[in-house]
Amino acid sequence: MSSMTSGKSVKTFPRYRPLPHLLRNPLYLALPQSEGTTLSPTSMRYSQILKIDCEDGQSKQVTVCSLSIGFLRMAMNWDAEHDNERLDLWVPGQTDPYAISLVKSYRAFFILNALFAFADRRYIEDEWSPLIDCIEKGIIPDVEDIDRLRAPLEKLFKPNPLRAAELREIGPPGIQGWALTHVLGPSIPTQATGYGSSEGGIALPYHKGNPNTDYKVLFVDLLTEFLDVRSNEPPERVLPIYELVLGGHYEPVLTTRSGLWRYRIGDVITVKGFAPDDGLPVINYLHRRDGELVMAFGTTCTESQLTNAIVSAANRWIGQIIDFTIVGDDRDTPITYGYLIEIGGEIGKDARMAIQQTFEDLMAANAEFRTAFWQGRARKPTIRLLEKGAFSEYRQQKCNKANVSISQVKVPVVLSDPTLREWLLQQVVIEL
Repeated sequence: MSSMTSGKSVKTFPRYRPLPHLLRNPLYLALPQSEGTTLSPTSMRYSQILKIDCEDGQSKQVTVCSLSIGFLRMAMNWDAEHDNERLDLWVPGQTDPYAISLVKSYRAFFILNALFAFADRRYIEDEWSPLIDCIEKGIIPDVEDIDRLRAPLEKLFKPNPLRAAELREIGPPGIQGWALTHVLGPSIPTQATGYGSSEGGIALPYHKGNPNTDYKVLFVDLLTEFLDVRSNEPPERVLPIYELVLGGHYEPVLTTRSGLWRYRIGDVITVKGFAPDDGLPVINYLHRRDGELVMAFGTTCTESQLTNAIVSAANRWIGQIIDFTIVGDDRDTPITYGYLIEIGGEIGKDARMAIQQTFEDLMAANAEFRTAFWQGRARKPTIRLLEKGAFSEYRQQKCNKANVSISQVKVPVVLSDPTLREWLLQQVVIEL
């Protein structure tokens, strides 16, 4: 089952078990390697188990789940039929027991991870005192939807009054973050593990460039071809990698070993260069080809440009961003980018300055937006702040509505679902 970032519902298609050595490739999600103890909140919930009757009279069972869950189950040989036998398992090198990965409730999943490893500072703020009491006494908090999982979790969670005393002395998290942020500092980088989709992995971070934005195309278990999005040629005219040109804009087209033939994923990438060691393209992700960016706003600011603009402005003027999305703000003409953001802590005293900085960053980054503004076809973006917990509730709603696992719910940069758009607009507390 695909994620629900862009669409209103999941897509379902088959993925077969890769060759054993491919499961160790960084393109496939598995438990991270570490010499210490790793925090890796992972859901193992599945939607259903299908029984397939074959032509030879035999039957097979197929688990319906997200791709990340499927590959992790394959790598660890964790079949769904024997989940109950692993409830007492503490995964080696991990902070969270196996039983937590089967929790359905979005809120309970993160509270329990926070209890075992203080994973998410948003829930730590809300539940600080009860969680410290639980650590001191060795009990599991009274959270929803854990039923049969409570007993194995309580068996694994022992009283630790010394740790509770230590945490009380440290105190709850503050506006600048807590735990890892406090210990490591803001200079520690984070990066994606790769670029791809539920249909297949396309590229890995290119460390000889900028690993935050640069990816090198690889051929692991699929063939990637490309459509020139600026060309008027028919869509049947796909390009192999050796026909790509520097600066070109292309849509990846995937042919996979699981049965997809020249499948269009709807992304747009640009070629930044070619790796000198093997000549493979180094690409940057731009935006969705069929997204609301072009159709609604009439300009082609990329998702990375829109993200960089608000993150930079918020860090300087507003406060620490918890999450954000963009909707079409049509309250005036012309339509513009309407940022909906949630921050941690208090709002900055000069927060309104963020509008001008976001606007100036978009003007500097995108010539088409700049031209559209001077021609009166675009205006400055708007910024509205949502009440605390809005995006957590957004994710929980999508989990409950679609009955999918936590790993399949993401917040899109541009939100197109009209129902969720209206709900988020009802959570606005301040407009800058």
